[in-house]
Amino acid sequence: MVAHYFRKGWGRCDLFDTPECSTRRWHQGLTALREICLGAELAETVKWGHPCYMHARWKSRSIGAFREDFHLSFFNVAPR
Repeated sequence: MVAHYFRKGWGRCDLFDTPECSTRRWHQGLTALREICLGAELAETVKWGHPCYMHARWKSRSIGAFREDFHLSFFNVAPR
């Protein structure tokens, strides 16, 4: 669930669900990226523990946070 990611983190880190979690540190930027993706009418889902946004069921974008930055990644996956 995407809301879970924004509240607690991605769950594969010792800082999960703590104030030091990178998703909390970068919450404002991550939320802005999410709004951009949703504004572009991309379908929101969770893959690999991160929010992902898809168009035409195969072009995918993923947002994530690290200790020092946050990002929006673009990659192509094969259609199902």
